[in-house]
Amino acid sequence: EQLVPRLEAITQNKKDTRIFVRGDRAIAYGQVMEMMGTVNLAGFTRVALVTQLPQGDGAGGNK
Repeated sequence: EQLVPRLEAITQNKKDTRIFVRGDRAIAYGQVMEMMGTVNLAGFTRVALVTQLPQGDGAGGNK
């Protein structure tokens, strides 16, 4: 319930600001998607999910 007002304050209510969401292994995928939906419904249309490759994985994968 505090997320949208905080985003509006941080972005000065500029709805075209890109919002990056970084998930956490402890948070269920559904919760992350729900939060992204809330941000989108608030009018922020540039919402992106940030991912991190597992350690040891390089670009291009194993050959």
